[in-house]
Amino acid sequence: MLRAAASVVVVVVAVTCVASAGCAPSWPKGLSLPEPTQTDVPAGTRPFLHKGHVVTPRARYVLDGLVLSKTAYRFDANSDVSPVDLAVGWGPMARADVLSQLRIRQNDRYFFWSASELPVPREDIEHNAANVHLIWSAAAVGKVVDRKDVGDVVHLEGSLVDVTFKDGHEMKTSLRRDDTGGGACEVFFVDVAR
Repeated sequence: MLRAAASVVVVVVAVTCVASAGCAPSWPKGLSLPEPTQTDVPAGTRPFLHKGHVVTPRARYVLDGLVLSKTAYRFDANSDVSPVDLAVGWGPMARADVLSQLRIRQNDRYFFWSASELPVPREDIEHNAANVHLIWSAAAVGKVVDRKDVGDVVHLEGSLVDVTFKDGHEMKTSLRRDDTGGGACEVFFVDVAR
């Protein structure tokens, strides 16, 4: 009887943590992840169709980042093309001592952080993390993204893109790492994921 009761308590605690997103992640220690690499698209690069929507490459992009948060979207206006957003960090935003003092969440295609006391200057947080709207070129890339979770390191290669949807609305990518707020997210068409 005691074993069954203990099992119920463990299950209740686990469900409560997951349901409330109140459990702090266990961040990996000793990571050193560089700033993403952004280069010009090759000459002659043209817009192309993806799922019937026009995708315009703006820059080549390589990202090695720590997954800070992950949110799947199924029913918003962009989910047909971009079903997952990752909040990712590098530099100080991949350090366990910094992340353990932050509360991180995503909602409505935005990434939010808060802290009782800043562990590093605000600019270090804002310039070393991003909310990335992911689009993948092949199902195999999507499977890699699906397996990634908070606390995992992800390697992504592809292009930052603008998307014009069939109905005329657009998703425009940021081309900067030092912006915040609306329009600051990267729209990332991923060709390679590890």
